[in-house]
Amino acid sequence: MWLEYGVEKIFEDLGYKTACGVYILGASGVYHEVDLLAEHVGQYKRVVVECKNTEISLDDVFKLFGKMSDLGCVYGYIFSTSIGKDRDVKKLAISKNIAIIEGVLEKDKESLKKVLSK
Repeated sequence: MWLEYGVEKIFEDLGYKTACGVYILGASGVYHEVDLLAEHVGQYKRVVVECKNTEISLDDVFKLFGKMSDLGCVYGYIFSTSIGKDRDVKKLAISKNIAIIEGVLEKDKESLKKVLSK
C-alpha cells in the first residue's frame, strides 16, 4: 500500500479528491477494487489508478479498462516500479486512454506531477 499512498499524495497535491484502496460499485452492479480513485471537481475529471510492483501485462491494461468502463471513467493510469513495457502493452494502453508511468521509484515528485498535469 505504500506505493498507492505515495501516488495518492501526488494527486492530492494537484487538487484531486482521492480514495485509496476502495471498493466501488459499478454500473453493472459489481464492486471493483481500485488502488486509487481520483476526482478533480474543477476539471470534471475522474481517473482510476492501479499501482504495480511487477511488469505490466496486456491483462493489466484490459482489467483496468474494464473497471474504467464500469465506473464511468475516461482516464486511467498504471504506475509501475518496473521499467520496460512491451510494445503491444503500450499500444493497447494508448488506445484505451490509459497512461503508463514506469520506474516510479526513480522519479521525483515534481516530474510525476508534470506527467499527470498533461
